[in-house]
Amino acid sequence: MTGALGIARLPDAPSPTPVDGDMRFTSISAGYDHTCAVRSNGELWCWGANAYGQLGTGDTTHRFEPTRVATSERFDAVSAGYARTCARALDDGQLRCWGLRWLYSDSGFDYAQKETVPYRFASSLSVSDVSVGLGSLCATSSAGLLVCWASNTFGQLGNGSTVGTPEPLAVRSGRRFRSVSVGSIQTCAVAEDLTGWCWGNNTFGQLGTAAPTRACIPGAEILCSFEPVPVEGQLRFTVISTGMGNHVCGITTLSNLYCWGLGYAGQRGDGTLRSLAFAPVRVRPRRS
Repeated sequence: MTGALGIARLPDAPSPTPVDGDMRFTSISAGYDHTCAVRSNGELWCWGANAYGQLGTGDTTHRFEPTRVATSERFDAVSAGYARTCARALDDGQLRCWGLRWLYSDSGFDYAQKETVPYRFASSLSVSDVSVGLGSLCATSSAGLLVCWASNTFGQLGNGSTVGTPEPLAVRSGRRFRSVSVGSIQTCAVAEDLTGWCWGNNTFGQLGTAAPTRACIPGAEILCSFEPVPVEGQLRFTVISTGMGNHVCGITTLSNLYCWGLGYAGQRGDGTLRSLAFAPVRVRPRRS
Protein backbone atom coordinates (compact mmCIF):
# COMPACT_ATOMS: atom_id res chain seq x y z
CA MET A 1 0.00 0.00 0.00
CA THR A 2 3.03 2.30 -0.06
CA GLY A 3 3.64 2.14 -3.81
CA ALA A 4 6.51 -0.36 -3.79
CA LEU A 5 5.29 -1.81 -7.11
CA GLY A 6 5.63 1.49 -8.95
CA ILE A 7 2.14 1.15 -10.41
CA ALA A 8 0.08 4.18 -9.37
CA ARG A 9 -3.21 2.91 -10.78
CA LEU A 10 -3.21 -0.39 -8.86
CA PRO A 11 -3.08 -1.11 -5.09
CA ASP A 12 -1.59 -4.53 -5.84
CA ALA A 13 -0.76 -6.72 -8.84
CA PRO A 14 -1.52 -10.47 -8.67
CA SER A 15 0.38 -11.02 -11.94
CA PRO A 16 3.44 -9.35 -13.51
CA THR A 17 2.57 -5.77 -14.49
CA PRO A 18 4.92 -3.17 -16.04
CA VAL A 19 6.21 -0.42 -13.77
CA ASP A 20 4.87 3.01 -14.71
CA GLY A 21 6.96 5.19 -17.00
CA ASP A 22 7.91 2.83 -19.84
CA MET A 23 11.59 2.96 -18.80
CA ARG A 24 14.34 0.41 -19.32
CA PHE A 25 16.41 -0.67 -16.33
CA THR A 26 19.73 -2.50 -15.99
CA SER A 27 19.63 -3.07 -12.20
CA ILE A 28 16.74 -3.24 -9.75
CA SER A 29 16.41 -3.95 -6.03
CA ALA A 30 13.29 -4.37 -3.90
CA GLY A 31 13.66 -3.42 -0.24
CA TYR A 32 11.31 -3.86 2.71
CA ASP A 33 8.70 -1.44 1.37
CA HIS A 34 10.41 0.50 -1.41
CA THR A 35 12.13 -0.26 -4.71
CA CYS A 36 14.99 1.37 -6.62
CA ALA A 37 16.36 0.79 -10.11
CA VAL A 38 19.13 2.02 -12.41
CA ARG A 39 18.06 3.08 -15.87
CA SER A 40 20.05 2.16 -18.97
CA ASN A 41 21.44 5.73 -19.01
CA GLY A 42 22.68 5.44 -15.41
CA GLU A 43 19.93 7.51 -13.82
CA LEU A 44 18.62 6.22 -10.50
CA TRP A 45 14.88 6.05 -9.82
CA CYS A 46 12.98 4.91 -6.72
CA TRP A 47 9.39 4.41 -5.59
CA GLY A 48 7.39 3.23 -2.58
CA ALA A 49 7.63 4.14 1.12
CA ASN A 50 9.74 7.15 1.99
CA ALA A 51 9.21 7.90 5.68
CA TYR A 52 12.96 7.85 6.29
CA GLY A 53 14.12 9.35 3.01
CA GLN A 54 14.95 5.96 1.50
CA LEU A 55 13.87 7.12 -1.97
CA GLY A 56 16.55 9.83 -2.01
CA THR A 57 14.13 12.43 -3.36
CA GLY A 58 14.96 15.14 -0.83
CA ASP A 59 11.75 14.66 1.17
CA THR A 60 9.78 11.98 3.02
CA THR A 61 6.79 11.73 0.69
CA HIS A 62 5.74 8.26 -0.49
CA ARG A 63 5.86 7.75 -4.26
CA PHE A 64 3.50 5.44 -6.15
CA GLU A 65 5.40 5.74 -9.41
CA PRO A 66 9.13 5.96 -10.23
CA THR A 67 10.75 9.23 -9.14
CA ARG A 68 14.32 10.20 -9.90
CA VAL A 69 16.76 10.31 -6.97
CA ALA A 70 17.92 13.87 -6.24
CA THR A 71 21.33 13.69 -7.88
CA SER A 72 22.80 14.21 -11.35
CA GLU A 73 25.31 11.39 -10.81
CA ARG A 74 25.14 8.17 -12.80
CA PHE A 75 25.08 4.67 -11.24
CA ASP A 76 25.44 1.04 -12.30
CA ALA A 77 24.18 -0.92 -9.25
CA VAL A 78 21.75 -0.38 -6.39
CA SER A 79 20.63 -2.21 -3.24
CA ALA A 80 17.48 -1.34 -1.27
CA GLY A 81 16.99 -2.65 2.26
CA TYR A 82 14.95 -1.57 5.24
CA ALA A 83 14.52 2.24 5.28
CA ARG A 84 17.83 2.79 3.46
CA THR A 85 19.40 2.46 0.02
CA CYS A 86 22.94 2.41 -1.40
CA ALA A 87 24.19 2.61 -4.97
CA ARG A 88 27.53 2.41 -6.79
CA ALA A 89 28.48 5.61 -8.61
CA LEU A 90 29.89 5.23 -12.12
CA ASP A 91 32.48 7.98 -11.93
CA ASP A 92 34.50 6.68 -8.97
CA GLY A 93 33.02 3.27 -8.10
CA GLN A 94 32.26 4.45 -4.57
CA LEU A 95 29.02 4.24 -2.62
CA ARG A 96 26.30 6.80 -2.21
CA CYS A 97 23.68 6.00 0.43
CA TRP A 98 20.49 7.60 1.75
CA GLY A 99 17.62 6.92 4.15
CA LEU A 100 18.36 5.92 7.73
CA ARG A 101 22.01 6.60 8.53
CA TRP A 102 23.20 4.59 11.53
CA LEU A 103 24.86 6.69 14.23
CA TYR A 104 25.37 4.55 17.35
CA SER A 105 23.75 1.97 19.63
CA ASP A 106 23.01 2.24 23.33
CA SER A 107 21.47 -0.31 25.70
CA GLY A 108 20.37 -2.49 22.80
CA PHE A 109 18.80 0.31 20.78
CA ASP A 110 20.09 1.66 17.47
CA TYR A 111 20.01 5.39 16.79
CA ALA A 112 20.00 6.85 13.29
CA GLN A 113 19.24 10.03 11.40
CA LYS A 114 17.34 10.62 8.17
CA GLU A 115 19.29 11.43 5.03
CA THR A 116 16.85 12.32 2.25
CA VAL A 117 19.48 12.75 -0.50
CA PRO A 118 22.55 10.63 -1.36
CA TYR A 119 25.64 11.16 0.78
CA ARG A 120 29.22 9.97 0.28
CA PHE A 121 31.21 8.02 2.87
CA ALA A 122 34.49 9.33 4.22
CA SER A 123 35.94 5.99 3.09
CA SER A 124 37.30 6.05 -0.46
CA LEU A 125 36.72 2.34 -1.01
CA SER A 126 35.81 1.44 -4.59
CA VAL A 127 33.16 -1.29 -4.43
CA SER A 128 32.09 -4.05 -6.78
CA ASP A 129 29.07 -5.39 -4.85
CA VAL A 130 26.84 -3.90 -2.14
CA SER A 131 24.03 -5.32 -0.02
CA VAL A 132 21.69 -3.41 2.31
CA GLY A 133 19.89 -5.43 4.97
CA LEU A 134 17.61 -4.73 7.91
CA GLY A 135 20.05 -2.80 10.10
CA SER A 136 23.48 -3.40 8.60
CA LEU A 137 25.22 -3.04 5.23
CA CYS A 138 28.18 -4.72 3.51
CA ALA A 139 30.19 -4.23 0.33
CA THR A 140 33.01 -5.94 -1.52
CA SER A 141 35.84 -4.08 -3.24
CA SER A 142 37.25 -4.86 -6.67
CA ALA A 143 40.20 -6.47 -4.85
CA GLY A 144 37.92 -8.78 -2.87
CA LEU A 145 38.04 -6.89 0.43
CA LEU A 146 34.77 -7.24 2.36
CA VAL A 147 33.60 -4.43 4.63
CA CYS A 148 30.45 -3.99 6.75
CA TRP A 149 28.98 -1.23 8.90
CA ALA A 150 26.01 0.03 10.99
CA SER A 151 24.08 -2.18 13.48
CA ASN A 152 25.95 -5.16 14.91
CA THR A 153 23.84 -6.56 17.78
CA PHE A 154 24.27 -10.16 16.58
CA GLY A 155 27.77 -9.91 15.15
CA GLN A 156 26.44 -9.58 11.60
CA LEU A 157 29.28 -7.20 10.65
CA GLY A 158 31.77 -10.04 11.05
CA ASN A 159 34.44 -7.91 12.75
CA GLY A 160 34.76 -10.13 15.83
CA SER A 161 32.51 -8.06 18.08
CA THR A 162 28.94 -6.81 18.55
CA VAL A 163 29.97 -3.16 18.38
CA GLY A 164 28.45 -1.21 15.50
CA THR A 165 30.31 1.28 13.34
CA PRO A 166 29.14 4.23 11.19
CA GLU A 167 31.97 3.71 8.70
CA PRO A 168 32.88 0.52 6.80
CA LEU A 169 35.23 -1.88 8.63
CA ALA A 170 36.88 -5.00 7.21
CA VAL A 171 35.32 -8.37 8.01
CA ARG A 172 37.64 -10.55 10.09
CA SER A 173 38.75 -13.06 7.48
CA GLY A 174 41.91 -13.81 5.55
CA ARG A 175 39.83 -14.59 2.48
CA ARG A 176 38.79 -12.49 -0.47
CA PHE A 177 35.14 -12.33 -1.45
CA ARG A 178 33.26 -11.85 -4.70
CA SER A 179 29.73 -11.14 -3.43
CA VAL A 180 27.81 -10.53 -0.20
CA SER A 181 24.19 -10.66 0.99
CA VAL A 182 22.97 -9.02 4.20
CA GLY A 183 19.80 -10.26 5.88
CA SER A 184 17.90 -9.31 8.98
CA ILE A 185 20.33 -10.58 11.63
CA GLN A 186 22.82 -12.58 9.56
CA THR A 187 25.18 -12.05 6.64
CA CYS A 188 26.53 -14.48 4.02
CA ALA A 189 29.12 -14.15 1.28
CA VAL A 190 30.73 -16.11 -1.54
CA ALA A 191 34.53 -16.24 -1.40
CA GLU A 192 36.81 -16.10 -4.43
CA ASP A 193 37.17 -19.91 -4.29
CA LEU A 194 33.33 -20.09 -4.39
CA THR A 195 32.96 -21.41 -0.84
CA GLY A 196 30.07 -20.05 1.21
CA TRP A 197 30.60 -18.19 4.49
CA CYS A 198 28.07 -16.77 6.97
CA TRP A 199 28.13 -14.90 10.29
CA GLY A 200 25.77 -13.28 12.77
CA ASN A 201 22.71 -14.91 14.40
CA ASN A 202 22.51 -18.72 14.11
CA THR A 203 19.48 -19.41 16.31
CA PHE A 204 17.60 -20.97 13.41
CA GLY A 205 20.58 -22.44 11.55
CA GLN A 206 20.80 -19.55 9.10
CA LEU A 207 24.60 -19.68 9.10
CA GLY A 208 24.47 -23.09 7.46
CA THR A 209 26.44 -24.87 10.16
CA ALA A 210 25.89 -26.69 13.43
CA ALA A 211 29.40 -25.82 14.58
CA PRO A 212 29.54 -24.40 18.09
CA THR A 213 28.65 -20.73 18.36
CA ARG A 214 28.43 -18.48 21.40
CA ALA A 215 25.77 -16.42 23.08
CA CYS A 216 25.71 -12.96 21.54
CA ILE A 217 23.48 -11.43 24.20
CA PRO A 218 24.43 -12.23 27.84
CA GLY A 219 21.73 -14.24 29.57
CA ALA A 220 19.79 -14.96 26.37
CA GLU A 221 19.75 -18.23 24.44
CA ILE A 222 20.73 -16.57 21.17
CA LEU A 223 23.67 -18.16 19.39
CA CYS A 224 25.91 -16.17 17.08
CA SER A 225 29.21 -16.14 15.27
CA PHE A 226 31.04 -12.80 15.28
CA GLU A 227 33.17 -13.71 12.28
CA PRO A 228 32.70 -15.78 9.11
CA VAL A 229 32.20 -19.55 9.45
CA PRO A 230 32.07 -21.95 6.47
CA VAL A 231 28.73 -23.24 5.23
CA GLU A 232 28.66 -27.02 5.70
CA GLY A 233 28.75 -29.53 2.85
CA GLN A 234 31.85 -28.42 0.90
CA LEU A 235 29.58 -26.84 -1.68
CA ARG A 236 30.72 -24.27 -4.23
CA PHE A 237 28.33 -21.38 -4.86
CA THR A 238 27.80 -18.89 -7.64
CA VAL A 239 25.47 -16.81 -5.47
CA ILE A 240 24.04 -16.78 -1.93
CA SER A 241 21.02 -14.73 -0.90
CA THR A 242 19.71 -13.97 2.57
CA GLY A 243 16.69 -11.70 2.88
CA MET A 244 14.75 -10.11 5.72
CA GLY A 245 13.79 -13.51 7.14
CA ASN A 246 15.80 -16.18 8.94
CA HIS A 247 16.66 -18.54 6.11
CA VAL A 248 19.31 -18.45 3.38
CA CYS A 249 19.51 -19.94 -0.11
CA GLY A 250 22.36 -20.43 -2.57
CA ILE A 251 22.91 -21.72 -6.11
CA THR A 252 25.88 -24.04 -6.56
CA THR A 253 28.26 -24.27 -9.50
CA LEU A 254 26.28 -27.37 -10.56
CA SER A 255 23.12 -25.20 -10.76
CA ASN A 256 21.55 -26.90 -7.77
CA LEU A 257 19.60 -24.80 -5.27
CA TYR A 258 20.17 -25.27 -1.53
CA CYS A 259 18.57 -23.54 1.47
CA TRP A 260 19.11 -23.60 5.22
CA GLY A 261 17.76 -21.99 8.38
CA LEU A 262 14.12 -21.52 9.38
CA GLY A 263 11.58 -23.58 7.42
CA TYR A 264 8.29 -23.79 9.33
CA ALA A 265 6.41 -22.20 6.40
CA GLY A 266 8.14 -24.25 3.71
CA GLN A 267 10.49 -21.44 2.73
CA ARG A 268 13.45 -23.79 2.28
CA GLY A 269 11.64 -25.67 -0.49
CA ASP A 270 12.95 -29.05 0.67
CA GLY A 271 9.52 -30.71 0.77
CA THR A 272 9.21 -30.47 4.57
CA LEU A 273 7.96 -28.06 7.23
CA ARG A 274 10.83 -28.98 9.50
CA SER A 275 11.43 -25.86 11.56
CA LEU A 276 15.24 -25.74 11.54
CA ALA A 277 18.05 -26.85 9.24
CA PHE A 278 21.60 -26.13 10.39
CA ALA A 279 23.13 -27.31 7.10
CA PRO A 280 22.16 -26.79 3.44
CA VAL A 281 19.33 -28.98 2.13
CA ARG A 282 18.58 -29.29 -1.56
CA VAL A 283 15.40 -27.67 -2.89
CA ARG A 284 12.98 -30.23 -4.39
CA PRO A 285 11.06 -29.00 -7.45
CA ARG A 286 7.46 -30.17 -7.59
CA ARG A 287 6.89 -32.81 -10.26
CA SER A 288 4.03 -31.98 -12.66
